Amino acid sequence: MKNTEFKNAYCLTACFYYNNIKEVKNNQFPYRKYVDIIKKENSSEHKDIMFIMMNPGSAKKKDKNEVPELPRVEEYHELEISIEPDPTIKVIASFMENTGFENARIINLSDVREPSSTSFLKELKTHREQNTLDSFLQTSIFHDSRKEDLEKYFQKNIPVIIAWGIADELSPLTSMAYYKLDCIQKYGLKKPGSEFGYYHPLRRCFEKTWLEEMTELMQKI
Repeated sequence: MKNTEFKNAYCLTACFYYNNIKEVKNNQFPYRKYVDIIKKENSSEHKDIMFIMMNPGSAKKKDKNEVPELPRVEEYHELEISIEPDPTIKVIASFMENTGFENARIINLSDVREPSSTSFLKELKTHREQNTLDSFLQTSIFHDSRKEDLEKYFQKNIPVIIAWGIADELSPLTSMAYYKLDCIQKYGLKKPGSEFGYYHPLRRCFEKTWLEEMTELMQKI
């Protein structure tokens, strides 16, 4: 989906936050809770599909002039703003076009903003080696300490698409999330032989693209 097509059809907003203002660098919030992709003609407050990805990628604020100067709030602060779509969001929007969904939310295994998956996995590995893994896992909405966030931002009784990737290094996050999703209508393209690995929208799955495979899967349901 091209940028012009996306902008004509969808509203795209994201909720960014920080736990301490010292975490903010270059006016960029270090964490993101969710992204909402909503058809412009859709006025419902209720989501009709959820996506779970690895971590926030390269999507950035739509217009720097829309973002006010950071408030002098030392502790936790969050801000919902319009953002530009990244390649992953464009694929998800195309999937929504193909399947008739109009109001989607993306949440992640971790809220840490890192466009490089390699760097993100390296950070996760470092925490495991330094025995500080639990502090890193608290950046996940699926951690026990984030129960209120999960109840607030995760909508049940709708389809959930798992597309967080297939890296084995993600197991501390994927296992935690997967068991919290028990009894949820979850779908995805699972890697053969993997317990928690689900292909990402930008990866080719089998003989077709993720978009083609997932479109066919959801049209059969």
